[in-house]
Amino acid sequence: MGRKILSVALALAIAIGGYDVYLRATAAQLSAGGMMIPARVDESITSVNNNTYVLDLAGKQAAMVFTVPKSGDIEAFEVYVTTVGNAPDNAVRFSFQNVDASTGLPDGVDESVTVAGASVTVGHLAPGDFSANRTVVKGEVIAAVVDTPNFTTSDSFTLGGQVQTTSSQIPYGISATSTKQQTTLPLFVLRYSDGSYVAISQELWQVTSYAGRTFQSDTTPDEFGLKFEVPFDATLVKVDIHGRFNFASNSADLVVYDGSNNVMSTQTIDGDIAYAVTGVRYYVLYLDDSVAINAGDVYRVVWKANSSTLNSEIYYGIFTSLAMMDSVEGGQLFVATQRTDAGSWTDFDNGGDGYWKPQIHLTFDTFDDGAGGSSTYTPGVIQ
Repeated sequence: MGRKILSVALALAIAIGGYDVYLRATAAQLSAGGMMIPARVDESITSVNNNTYVLDLAGKQAAMVFTVPKSGDIEAFEVYVTTVGNAPDNAVRFSFQNVDASTGLPDGVDESVTVAGASVTVGHLAPGDFSANRTVVKGEVIAAVVDTPNFTTSDSFTLGGQVQTTSSQIPYGISATSTKQQTTLPLFVLRYSDGSYVAISQELWQVTSYAGRTFQSDTTPDEFGLKFEVPFDATLVKVDIHGRFNFASNSADLVVYDGSNNVMSTQTIDGDIAYAVTGVRYYVLYLDDSVAINAGDVYRVVWKANSSTLNSEIYYGIFTSLAMMDSVEGGQLFVATQRTDAGSWTDFDNGGDGYWKPQIHLTFDTFDDGAGGSSTYTPGVIQ
């Protein structure tokens, strides 16, 4: 039986990693370009920034001014500590604040919570619930602020950030009392009362680090990529991969598998073309054969090495929990996967192997809600 394709007159509301995405079309296809999940991050992002949000003087703060991505009650926001020169002698404060319309700066503590200075150690830092939930409306502007109200000389710790090639008007960071940062944003993630994590910006992956998976045909693994499922029937037409492909005068394959390891599409990449520009880049590949994707089924898009001498490398983010992946579109259902010699797959969605999300970005161009009418959804959860 053929698929029923959405038209622009029909609105399909899909919750993807905490973002409500509305698809509208009038014919069998979405407008040219389709929809990418997850959104591409900047090609220069291969590590966490470790020098912008340093709290080592009285009055310094690490803050983010942002538009609220989802209506609801926010319990807290969480951060990533990259270095601790000297753990604060006194408490560190997390707070939500309003923004002064005349200065663009936080205007005073509202909801807040403090954590003991001794608990500030390298890694993900999750404070307890704030003094009260912050009830927010999608689109309003607020600030999230970290500071040390009772600073002691020699206190020093750094919160992780992410550099963007182009500056943003909003969100923007604040790295001292009033120093605005528009190219480096702190890695803050919001925790809502419904248990969901939502990123302040789609490009801010709440990770502890980025890494590159290097492999070739004689290594473990020899295939690495993305395991995914989506809550709608669709057609996969394009794959963007962030990495380094060192196989001039050779080739590699991009392979799409279904959940039973049947090959849905294979595209051989000429190394002389892919290696035209050296260094870490995005490789943008339109599939020769578009792949029909069924709602709720498991698929894998992987890079398969063909050479035993020339490495491929794909970048991925490392998260502290599966739930934290909901801060990125695709949420918990877009995770890294690998295997060796066509054996069993290892999926990075558990504590034993880690929580990895590869920088592989899928573009779909036709959609089917399976019902031809309205759709129900739960914000923050892929259904």
